[in-house]
Parts: sequence; structure tokens; C-alpha cells
Amino acid sequence: MSQYNRSDDSKEEKETRLKIYKDNLAYIESFNSGGHKYELGVYEFADLTKDEFLTKYTGNFVPQKSPAFSSFIYENVKEVQNSVDWRELGAVTPVKSQGPCG
Repeated sequence: MSQYNRSDDSKEEKETRLKIYKDNLAYIESFNSGGHKYELGVYEFADLTKDEFLTKYTGNFVPQKSPAFSSFIYENVKEVQNSVDWRELGAVTPVKSQGPCG
């Protein structure tokens, strides 16, 4: 709670959050022991249920209509690489919370 600057209003709320945290921690440990290509970890939302997270951080998201696509021609392009590692070019930033933006 101190790491993520969190506080709960009541003793009951604190107990509820602790139980959810423990349940999520058990899930994380179980998942991480399964030999997957990636690992899960504890972060600021670890004391929320899946439904609470979805409601709070994705529930109000209304997708915007995409603009109509138009044709575009690249002029003067002579050579194109087969692949690009955007990490090496500094275009990939660390993961961060964008709040309830959807």
C-alpha cells in the first residue's frame, strides 16, 4: 500500500483489499510456475478484482470512429528493411499506467 501511495477508508475495506491481494498473489505464483514465456507480477492494481479493474479502467471507454483511409504513395523510396527493431531506435518506452483512458 505504501509503495503505490494507497490507503483504505475503513478496517473492513483494508481486510477486503488484503484478501483480494492474497488471491491475486496466489494466481500470480501459480501462473509463474507454469513455464510460460513471460511472468506476471504485483503492481498497483493487485488489490482489485478483475471486474473492479475492468469497470474502473475500461468501463467508460467508447471507441472513436476511425477516419476513412486514403491512398498514400511513398515517393523516392529506394530501399526498405525487412524488419526494424524499434527498441534500438528509442521508439519503445517503458510500460506505464495511462489511468482510466481506455
